[in-house]
Amino acid sequence: MKRELKGVFTAIITPFRGNEIDYEALEALCDRQIGEGIDGLVPLGTTGEGPCIDSNEREKIIDFLVKRYKNRTLIIVGVGTNNTQESLHRLKQARALGADMAMVVNPYYNKPNQEGLKRHFLALADADVLDLMLYNIQGRTSVNLEIKTLLELADHPRVVSVKEASGNVTQIMQVIGECGRKLSVLLGDDALTAPMSIMGAKGVVSVASHVIASPLKQMMIHIFEGRYDEAIKIHYHYEPLMRKLFIDTNPLPVKAALSMMGLIENELRLPLAPLSEKLQEDLRQTLKEYQLI
Repeated sequence: MKRELKGVFTAIITPFRGNEIDYEALEALCDRQIGEGIDGLVPLGTTGEGPCIDSNEREKIIDFLVKRYKNRTLIIVGVGTNNTQESLHRLKQARALGADMAMVVNPYYNKPNQEGLKRHFLALADADVLDLMLYNIQGRTSVNLEIKTLLELADHPRVVSVKEASGNVTQIMQVIGECGRKLSVLLGDDALTAPMSIMGAKGVVSVASHVIASPLKQMMIHIFEGRYDEAIKIHYHYEPLMRKLFIDTNPLPVKAALSMMGLIENELRLPLAPLSEKLQEDLRQTLKEYQLI
């Protein structure tokens, strides 16, 4: 029987201080997340600035998280690249360090066709290393993992979940309807979590949970227990904040927000640069309205 993923999984940022990993801040962030009830940590993805983390840093981050949190929550490591062999190397590294699962994004820039996507994901699944969460995000990768391809991949015992971040509501509903019996369908867009989970998705790989983990977790509990009216109230209360956390490229806004909350330095790695002063002020006002600062 395949592993079922359900709930709120935080796509954890990588905090920096002087261009080095700030492990003190990372530990405080993760302690806070787990204390608020999240169901898993997803490091080294888009939000974690994975493409700008070198191999030695990856090893240290994974080891750090596994040693502290493996027995408290799931650790699902982002390993996807646009090079199948490098992705396989990262997958094996994640297993050797004790990760629970791996998240694998569509190969970016190369722009593979559906057959290429299928072969890429199957190469990782056939290696029989870790259970996989496929990550479909056309806006970042220029390719869309189509339903037909996903259905074929869903039959593999190592493919247990898909993070659907296509932004296409029709496609997301089709994925839930046609693949939901074979895979745990998670959202990659916080603002779609409630409506799509009411339609049958199992939860979210979240950015907003960095600042509102507890409300998001409660919203999912309401949905799983059939209290849709209560879930909808939480959704509409926090939906403006969710949108503000995407007013620029992720993770610029969430790092700015966490900095304003006194939890990290507002530091990113090039080619990413901090949120503009104008957008920071806009975000600051929203955080004040929600009494987060």
